[in-house]
Amino acid sequence: MTVYNTEAFLPASIESILNQTLNDFEFIIVDDGSTDNSLTIINNYAKSDDRITVLQQKNQGISRAANAGIHIATGTFIARMDSDDISRSDRLEKQSEFLCNNPKVVAVGSWFNTVNSSGSTIPATKFGVNDSSVIETPIEHTAIDTKLLSGGLAISHPSSMIRRDAIRSLGGYKVEYVTSEDRDLFLRLSEIGSIHNLEDVLLSYRIREGQVSSFHHVRQQYYSVLARRSAYRRRRLIIPDVLSFNRLFRLKVRLILTRLGLYDKYLYANRYLSRFT
Repeated sequence: MTVYNTEAFLPASIESILNQTLNDFEFIIVDDGSTDNSLTIINNYAKSDDRITVLQQKNQGISRAANAGIHIATGTFIARMDSDDISRSDRLEKQSEFLCNNPKVVAVGSWFNTVNSSGSTIPATKFGVNDSSVIETPIEHTAIDTKLLSGGLAISHPSSMIRRDAIRSLGGYKVEYVTSEDRDLFLRLSEIGSIHNLEDVLLSYRIREGQVSSFHHVRQQYYSVLARRSAYRRRRLIIPDVLSFNRLFRLKVRLILTRLGLYDKYLYANRYLSRFT
C-alpha cells in the first residue's frame, strides 16, 4: 500500500486488509512523505499488528513508493492497494488461489464497484457507466491486452495481484510514465505472461468529490499515449495514427500551456487567426 495524505480514508483501507480471510501475509505500507496524520495512523496500526512493515520516504510519487515496497517484499505474490479503497475480505484468498492454480498467469485483477467519500455506493460515471456501480473489466488475456493497447480500462490497478518474480524481472514501475505507470507495467507484464480478471467484485474504488483539473486530464492522456507507443515499439508493431508522434507532440504542447494557464488563450488566438486564413 502506498500512502499520501489520505488520513480520512486510511483506517478503513488498512482494516480491510488486516481482516482478510487469508491472514498469512506481510503488509508493507509506504508513506510517501504525507503532511497530514497518515504516518501516525499507520504507526499506530503497526504497533498492534506485527504483519505490518512501515516505510517512510520523502514525497517522490506513487511509482517510487511502490518500488520501495516491492524491493523489500518477501512474499510470492504482491497485492497492490490504494490507501483510500476497500478490499473485500476474501480478495487475497481468491486471487492467491487463482495464481497458484494458473502458473502462466503473472497478474490477476477483479471487477470492482465505486463508492463516494462516505463509502456509499454510487454509479460508476467516472468510467462511463451510468446505471451501475460495478465495473466489469474483461476476463481473458487477449481482451485485456487489447484494452491496454487501446487506452481503455483493462484491469483495475488497486485490485491487482502480481507475481513478485515477474514484476521484479521487469524492474518494477517506470517512474517516467507518471500517471500511466500502471498501464505501462501491465503492458510489459502481458508480454511475459498472461493477465486475467476474476468475475468477482473484490474492491470498492473510492471516487472523491471535486472535479479533476484540465491539467490532470491532459497529463493522463499524454502519458497513456507515451506508454502505449512504447509497447508498440517493443512488439515491433506499426504505431497507429491515434498514437502518432504528431499527436504526442500536440499533447505535450497542450500540457505545457495548460500548466502555465495559457491553453485557453492559445485556442482563442487560433480561432481569431483562422478568420484570416
